[in-house]
Amino acid sequence: MTCQTQLKSAQDALKASEERFRLMYEKAPVPYITLDENRCILSVNPAYERLLGYVKADVLGASIYDMLPPSEAEKLRSYFSYINTPEQIQDIGLNVRRKNGALSRVLFSSFQETDTRNNTHAMFCILYDITERLKIQKGLLQAQQLEFTSTLAGGIAHDFNNLLMAIMGNISLAQLFLNPEEKANKILERAESTCNQAKELTQQFIILSKSGSPSKKPSSITKLLKDSSAIGVADPRVDVDFDLPDHIWKIEVDEQQMRYALTHLMTNAVESMPDGGKVHVKIRNTVASSDSPLPAHPISSGHYLHIIIKDQGKGISSEHLPRIFEPYYTTKELGPKKGMGLGLTTVYSIIHKHDGFIFIESEVNQGTTVDIYLPVIPG
Repeated sequence: MTCQTQLKSAQDALKASEERFRLMYEKAPVPYITLDENRCILSVNPAYERLLGYVKADVLGASIYDMLPPSEAEKLRSYFSYINTPEQIQDIGLNVRRKNGALSRVLFSSFQETDTRNNTHAMFCILYDITERLKIQKGLLQAQQLEFTSTLAGGIAHDFNNLLMAIMGNISLAQLFLNPEEKANKILERAESTCNQAKELTQQFIILSKSGSPSKKPSSITKLLKDSSAIGVADPRVDVDFDLPDHIWKIEVDEQQMRYALTHLMTNAVESMPDGGKVHVKIRNTVASSDSPLPAHPISSGHYLHIIIKDQGKGISSEHLPRIFEPYYTTKELGPKKGMGLGLTTVYSIIHKHDGFIFIESEVNQGTTVDIYLPVIPG
C-alpha cells in the first residue's frame, strides 16, 4: 500500500469518525452544550432546544451564566473553578431558565478539552432533566409521610376519643351539682369548650387514619362550596365571588369530609387577608388525555371536576411552600384555636382518598391559588 493510499484511508476513517460523533451529538436524547474558554456557548444540540425552548440563534455566543438565575450562576462559577483538569467529571444540580420563564431542574455534568500545555479550549456539558424525577420522589415522600401519619393517627384516635368522652361526661355530672352562676361552673364550661376543641382534633386524626375512608355518594359540589363558604368566611370584610356553571359533571364524595376540606381552605383564605379582600371560587369540567390540551398540573388521564379557590392574601413564601402538606408543619402560632399543623395534611388526605389531586401555588403578597381535581362519575 502506497503512502498516498494510506493517507487517503486515514482521512476517510477520520471523516467517518467525525460524522459518527456529529450524529451522536445531534441525535442524542439529552441536551449537549459546547462552551469556549470564556464559558460562552459555541453550539447546542436539538435536545437542548427541545428542553429549554431556545433555538441555536438565540444562544450562540451568549454566556452560559445568562441562562441561569443569579444564585445558580454563582453556583456554576464555583463549579467551573473546581473542575480544572480534563479527568474531572463532576455533577451539580441547577435550576435552568426556559425561554418561557419557567425553571427546570437539571443535573449538569461537564468535561474539558485541553491541549498538551493543559490550556482549556472547550468545555463539553451535558444536561439531564430531573424535574419529573424530583416530582415523583416528592410524591413518594408525601405518600410515605401520609402512610406513617395515618398509622399513628389510627393508633391514637379512638382511645383518645374514649378518654375525652369520659372527661366530658364527668364535667357534665359536676355541673349538675353547681349553681350556673358559681365560679367553679364557669371554669368547667371553659374545660368543656377545650374538650370540644380536642374532639375536633380527634376527628382530624380519624380522617387521617386508614379507618377514615370516605363514604361516597353523588353530591352537589355547588352546594358543598356554598356551605363551606358560609362556615369558613365569617369576616364581613371578605367577599366570595362564585363562578359555578350549571352544566358541570357529577361527582361522588364523602360530603362530611369534603365539606371539612373546603371549609379549611376557605378559612385559610380568610386568615391570609386580615384587612379583607375577595376569594374567587370557580368550577370547570376538565379532561386530561393525550387527545386534548393537558391541564396546567400533572394529573392522571381522566375526566375531572376542577375546583379553583384563589385569594388576595399575604401568600406563602418559597421557603414554606414545598412543606405545606407535611404533618405538623405550620407557620401559625401553636396552641388552642391556633395552628396544629394538621389542617392541610388532612385536606391532602381527603383529596387523595377521593382519588383526586391538589396543588397550591403562591407568592408573597400575590395571593394563593388552590387547584383541586376530583374524578367525575363515569358516564
